[in-house]
Amino acid sequence: MKGLLGRKALSENEVLLISPCNSVHTFGMRFPICVVFLGSQKQILKIVPCLRPWRFCFCPRASCVLELTVGLVNNKEQAALLLERIFSG
Repeated sequence: MKGLLGRKALSENEVLLISPCNSVHTFGMRFPICVVFLGSQKQILKIVPCLRPWRFCFCPRASCVLELTVGLVNNKEQAALLLERIFSG
């Protein structure tokens, strides 16, 4: 899967959901991303607010991951609000 590789940026309103997924790398990317790991019931397991290029992170219990603009989510409360907007209706 290519994901965000090759992109120059991610707009503020864009969110990439990757499923199934429990690890993310930014090898070859040109910008940092925020990563939110979610469990099978879409519960928040881990937040990486700023994953810089050429890095790797994982969450063994995750079933999917959201990749989004740095600064959009910095804590679980903000992530919960975003998840509500994404997964409701």
